[in-house]
Amino acid sequence: MKKSIIFAAITLLITAGMLSANETGHPAPISPAKIRDISGKIQAVMTDIPAGQPSMSGAAVVFTKIKVKDEVTGQEHAIQLAPSQYLRLKGVLLQKDDPIRVKAFNPESTPDMKSLEIEIKGQVIILRDQYGNGLWEKPDIREERKEYQKR
Repeated sequence: MKKSIIFAAITLLITAGMLSANETGHPAPISPAKIRDISGKIQAVMTDIPAGQPSMSGAAVVFTKIKVKDEVTGQEHAIQLAPSQYLRLKGVLLQKDDPIRVKAFNPESTPDMKSLEIEIKGQVIILRDQYGNGLWEKPDIREERKEYQKR
């Protein structure tokens, strides 16, 4: 009897802890073990319209995707950066053979990596938060995007 009461109490505490952790609506932060730091030259700059991506103002979201050959391992990586419009808003111009450093992770749901931040031409641009959510969807960025679209 005493063991079952203790077991029930522990179960309630664990469940309450899980519920309070999930109240923020965020998944767990990306594990540092999943984050790769890739430095190399851009092999290709492409556009990508991922299936199931939310759209900006009803139109399909076009992402910029790059292929980078890691100068340390020699391995080539396909990495989704951010919506092309967002990169233009940030003044990012990517070209083949540009040296770049990318912090990226590989979500289980896609074969391509997703970037957290890039460093190109001395400029560091953070693209996603610690949970992998795109910064282009933050409220202050939406206002900048509206202003950019007016131009």
